[in-house]
Amino acid sequence: MLPIDILLPVYNGSQFLQAQLDSLLAQTYSAWRCLMRDDGSKDSSLEILRSYQAAHPDRFLLIEDGLGNLGTVRCLNALSAHVTAPVFAFCDQDDVWQPEKLATSLERLQALDCPAGTPGLVFCDMTVTDAALSPTANSFWDTLEARPYARDLAGLPVINVVAGCTMMGNRALLDAAFPVPEAAPMHDYWVGMVAKYTGRIQAIEQPLMLYRQHGRNQCGVARRGPLLQRLVGRLKAIDQFRTQARASRSLRLGMLTALMSRQWPTLNVPECRRAISAEQGGAVRRLGYLLSRGIRPDHAFIYWLA
Repeated sequence: MLPIDILLPVYNGSQFLQAQLDSLLAQTYSAWRCLMRDDGSKDSSLEILRSYQAAHPDRFLLIEDGLGNLGTVRCLNALSAHVTAPVFAFCDQDDVWQPEKLATSLERLQALDCPAGTPGLVFCDMTVTDAALSPTANSFWDTLEARPYARDLAGLPVINVVAGCTMMGNRALLDAAFPVPEAAPMHDYWVGMVAKYTGRIQAIEQPLMLYRQHGRNQCGVARRGPLLQRLVGRLKAIDQFRTQARASRSLRLGMLTALMSRQWPTLNVPECRRAISAEQGGAVRRLGYLLSRGIRPDHAFIYWLA
């Protein structure tokens, strides 16, 4: 069986952490190890991690490096240095995985049949739940009206709808994507872009995990209102949206530039340059870029406005 290293950063996660760790132990695929790092929690998270490592030393490895609070991205950078398996996956502290998540994801990743040195990434949909794990939406992607943007990561770099906790990748993707650069707002946005422009990808449209919403999520789910209502609201706050648009544009350009600078051998340079050109152009060029990639302008209003 192919070994898998699961990367789990933890910060003040004691309320839901045990349920997630138990769902890892319930996986039908057994050749996995969870690399855990507590990011300076003030609750009992560290004690929980230590107890699981003591009870299951073959499954859980706690990285205690004394570096304190790094934030999610730099915490994952630290964890990535300890990966030895040919396959890796991300894990969040407050969700619950379906028992077949690892097995299904690995099967789809292997089906990509990536040549040596070619990054491979698979990612799945999620069932959205409340804090008690009662389902509130069957599909995370459908809640965001974003299923077309998840397939082939069609929304990137403009719209990211893929959560890191759904991702599994091969060693080439780990080597191409890590360390995550300072330009990236979150690791999933960056890893998705690296995979899209350098490798092979596949969306698993089956929800393989429960995405718990509890009010303190780092990234959550917000249902969209009617189109007219959204547009009116945006026009009323146009100055705020311009500021947000410029900030988002700066982040995307930073990631695209960082990706180009890495010069990964399989990088799709022409497509990456097209994205950069659209970011640097005016509203007409950006609109053309959206339409050519099947992205609705109202879904990418901030990008268009920038």
